[in-house]
Amino acid sequence: MVRFAIPIVASLSFVFVAGFTLTDIPPEFKSMLPQHLHSFIGGLSESDRTILKDVAKNYDSYGSHEKVMAAIKEKSPQLAEQVEHHYQMSMDALKKLSPPAQTFMKELYQTIRKTYTEALSGRKPTPDQLKAKGEQIISKYDALPESAKGDLEKNFPYITKMLKDKDLPAKLAALPLN
Repeated sequence: MVRFAIPIVASLSFVFVAGFTLTDIPPEFKSMLPQHLHSFIGGLSESDRTILKDVAKNYDSYGSHEKVMAAIKEKSPQLAEQVEHHYQMSMDALKKLSPPAQTFMKELYQTIRKTYTEALSGRKPTPDQLKAKGEQIISKYDALPESAKGDLEKNFPYITKMLKDKDLPAKLAALPLN
């Protein structure tokens, strides 16, 4: 469900790769994933995906990253260690961004997280809604100062590649939702 979220959300909070295998990710998005995410997603067991999906469904009730991690750790200490490792990699990259780029990424994260958790709760977005979200995201990216775009390119090249794709809204609208 909401497969477009994987490259973006996985780079920010690995809780949200729940329920996916590499074969679920459309090729145009899979090619944008860095190798460490291929390895992480490809190595998730069905049990791991179930744990992550359960935590993602209840994300808003936890209130903090620490509580999210505690919920994962309670069910699988090994999975929590992997999630924390990838989360830290992303947070380190986020800290390198200029304030406008950080703000953009945080807003992007909130948009994707909200869309994903709503979808998990049964409120799946329509193709038109996905297309509109894609257009909004690209508009916000296009409005960034060139220096902020450079920061994003350097620290999140796979996300930047997606954001530069003017066909992204149409690709999002065409995704099969299941």
